Amino acid sequence: MGSLSRSWKGSARLSPAVLEEAMAETRAALFERLQDEDTAMAMGELHGMVTGLDDAAAVREGIAAGMAAFLADIEVRRSVLAERLALYHGGQP
Repeated sequence: MGSLSRSWKGSARLSPAVLEEAMAETRAALFERLQDEDTAMAMGELHGMVTGLDDAAAVREGIAAGMAAFLADIEVRRSVLAERLALYHGGQP
């Protein structure tokens, strides 16, 4: 990985920006391998989970949508956790 491993090394906190950077690097590395139709269409497990993946572009779009949903879910969980911690600490950080 490029600068990602250095951007959070030694930190106990994975900020949204760091997670987005990690996802972008992962997406770029994965999509580099999914340029040709044969490779993209050989992803049988993915085709079993998502319908309408007819070509490499559709496979990349499906993966990108899943990655975006994953990041959104993490942010929801982060928000819930922050609220619960605030309640636990009586509103004190």
